[in-house]
Amino acid sequence: MKRGWQRWIGLCIACAGAQVHAAPPVAPGAALWPGVSPSEARAAFDAADLNHDGRITLAEFHKDVLRAWQALDRNRDGVIDAHELQALPQQVRRAMLESLGRSPDALEPPIRFAEVVAARMAAFEAADANDDEQLSLSEVLGYPDRMRRTPREPGRGLSR
Repeated sequence: MKRGWQRWIGLCIACAGAQVHAAPPVAPGAALWPGVSPSEARAAFDAADLNHDGRITLAEFHKDVLRAWQALDRNRDGVIDAHELQALPQQVRRAMLESLGRSPDALEPPIRFAEVVAARMAAFEAADANDDEQLSLSEVLGYPDRMRRTPREPGRGLSR
């Protein structure tokens, strides 16, 4: 289960990071994000879709953000410190740091909850292709390709 949450964290954080850092072209069948296969993305989506209706609402997403934070902040001190970051797989750690606008090798200063929420909400907003404030599996799976083709304008979506 812990590994699944790390993958979901990586998936969501990588979504946010893709807005800033253009991803190279991906061959059909290749992983959507580093270390995240389409089947892992589907499993992560299913875990976040709490009522199993095929959509992740903002309420479900917020609960997922909190669960992800709790999985990362192992010592419950309110920040993700260098020790907690080093416990993550390297690709997940790098994607997370890049999505927060930090050097992928910088383990300090500690990451605060507000930073993670902002990155996750940016990922949600960018992946929500039809701006209905819900994510379908097709929006999540299609997100990397959409971002390579046409980056979204900042502020579009939730900030109507």
